[in-house]
Amino acid sequence: MYRKQRRHTKVQTKKLTRHLLNLLRKILKETRWLERENSNMENMLTIKQKSDIEIITRIYRQQKNHFENNDPRESVKNRIVSISMPYVRPIVRGKEVKSVEFGATCNNILVDGLSLIEKLSFNAFNEETRLPHCLRMHRRLFGVDAKEVGGDAGYAGNTNREHCWERGIQHYSLSEAVLPS
Repeated sequence: MYRKQRRHTKVQTKKLTRHLLNLLRKILKETRWLERENSNMENMLTIKQKSDIEIITRIYRQQKNHFENNDPRESVKNRIVSISMPYVRPIVRGKEVKSVEFGATCNNILVDGLSLIEKLSFNAFNEETRLPHCLRMHRRLFGVDAKEVGGDAGYAGNTNREHCWERGIQHYSLSEAVLPS
């Protein structure tokens, strides 16, 4: 019935979600019972299967808490969106084609054609706050302070411009001009 309808009411969706969560709870309960009953059979489940069951249990708890809070707009902290890659998080970008992206966010430094990763994370982070860390990393690796810094619009904030101005570093925004070679 639900599947064949074009539009679904909130009541129908909530009812279906409740039933699916209860079904998953019963399956997980049955799986744990089978493991306890067959504890002498060590190879009943592979390590990968045991790991997947743990991840599915965490997903169940997240979704159950989210369902019981009755606020669909509330975000779930560290939401698991993939059983095979539980460390991947949705990153809201607000772009026209894809509003949400999945994968790692990388902040890197480019010095004379050499690209160095300064921070790599599967959680979203604000790149604007990373400029002082990048400058410290440059000084630690190369023994000298950077003379010029360029970046996208995310790095063009007032705090970063002030930080560069205090240290005598020229600051370029990729939207303002092309970086000198």
